[in-house]
Amino acid sequence: MRYKRIYMLPALGAVLTLCLALTACGRKPSRDLLDPEIAQMVEADYVGKVRKIEEDSFSVAEVSLKISDDGSLSSSSPSSKEKLPDSSLVPVVYDKDTYFYLRTAFGEGNSYEDTEAGPENLEEHMQVYMRGDFEEGVFHAAEVRMMKFGD
Repeated sequence: MRYKRIYMLPALGAVLTLCLALTACGRKPSRDLLDPEIAQMVEADYVGKVRKIEEDSFSVAEVSLKISDDGSLSSSSPSSKEKLPDSSLVPVVYDKDTYFYLRTAFGEGNSYEDTEAGPENLEEHMQVYMRGDFEEGVFHAAEVRMMKFGD
């Protein structure tokens, strides 16, 4: 009787692990808005790098932002050369009321100029700072700030 218990515990553990893995694989990854402190610093609810452009929507790779010990902001994102599956991209939708503008930063980013723009100005690998909210894993953009770096 004692030997049966010893063999059943690892088998039950394996079955439980398999069940958890299978149920998690079918779900879309949870998407979160930026931490409120970071959102205030970057004047955005979500930041991404454009990876795919379609009519009335585009998809981004998430840009991860963190406040360093010295108070500065650090960011990381997948390499532009890295091929990402669609399932890892964040879909972004917009409508006729979404405000698009282009921010051109000069020098080391200490000065910039904002100009009105539209979705036709989106470019792959461009970093975008967006205001809006998530609904079922899709970001609904109310405002899209596209970043460009000048001389």
